[in-house]
Amino acid sequence: MTVRVLGLVALSMMIGLRAAQSLREQARANGGKAENSMHAIIPVIKPPELLDKSDLVLYCRVVGSTPRLSKDESIVVTDYEVVPLRIVKQTAGISSSSKPGALPKLVVRRVGGTMLEGSYQYSTVYDNFPEDALRSGDDAVLFLMYSTDERVFLLTTGLFSVFRVADGRVGAGTAEATAALRRDGTPVDLKAFLDDLESRSRKKR
Repeated sequence: MTVRVLGLVALSMMIGLRAAQSLREQARANGGKAENSMHAIIPVIKPPELLDKSDLVLYCRVVGSTPRLSKDESIVVTDYEVVPLRIVKQTAGISSSSKPGALPKLVVRRVGGTMLEGSYQYSTVYDNFPEDALRSGDDAVLFLMYSTDERVFLLTTGLFSVFRVADGRVGAGTAEATAALRRDGTPVDLKAFLDDLESRSRKKR
């Protein structure tokens, strides 16, 4: 089963979209395996615009990931546990902490993943977010929106909201998003990237 989603707003709300049938029910009827897929067509958005659209922007370390079924069992989602290393933007009211930068570990959810449950296997393939795009142990700059329904953070625009960090340099999750960072596609300095975003955020307060 494939669900096609068009547009940035639709992507941001993808957690709320569900296929009709439970993956558990499909697995029981299909020898223990069930799979569906999702697709979104979205424009490349540069970091300054992502900043405006996001509730939380942070440099963080991924310390774990857990695939799970959505509440209605229609898709698999993956929850990443991340440790904030630097808060760039934090919208008031999205954390129990009253001080920016004092956030505890956070849960960031994305559509897609593979889950094993006994003899059953459930999978949701989201073609805009490869399985290896974000892994435990990665350092990354994430642009996030808070879901009051799910009580977790969602990536503002899918993979375009993930900027992996290596050797003090920032690179994006796709070639198109990397080009949005810099025209020649080369990674940018982490400190300069964060300082620029933080400065832009302060100007808009």
